[in-house]
Amino acid sequence: MRAAFVMHTHILRGSEIYVIMERCEDWLKFFYELASDLDLGPTQVVKKLQTRFKKEFERHLRERHRIVHAHERPSLVSRMVGVPPEDLDHPDFAKVYVDTVSMLAGLLHKVMGDQVEGKSAEEVLQAINVRRLEAVDRECFTMWSIFLDQINGLIDTKKLLK
Repeated sequence: MRAAFVMHTHILRGSEIYVIMERCEDWLKFFYELASDLDLGPTQVVKKLQTRFKKEFERHLRERHRIVHAHERPSLVSRMVGVPPEDLDHPDFAKVYVDTVSMLAGLLHKVMGDQVEGKSAEEVLQAINVRRLEAVDRECFTMWSIFLDQINGLIDTKKLLK
């Protein structure tokens, strides 16, 4: 169950960002038409939104592309998450898995330092989860900020004061 959930959330992350970007684009198109009807001198900003989303969330969006298109090599995380459970017992895979986890543990220690130093596995997982949720909150705030910036750039505010 845990492996299925991890794989599910990993695969959907990029797709969800695309969906959010597309919904924002639809709203901006609607706002543009509404502002045109109200003679507010709107500016098309959909391309700006796309550019900023793609720049800000490139890693997630590229991961989606790698998963969807076979011509691109999947990331290490995608490959590790996608290993069938029956292959986990294979000795060659076990060595690669242990080596990879050791490497990631070293990187984790560099990033999180004393948050994981001398902690139990459960405490480390809790710290990772807190950090992950903080990252998701930052991403949500960033998406909302990009969207609001484009809404503010869409309308000529001088025409609102008339």
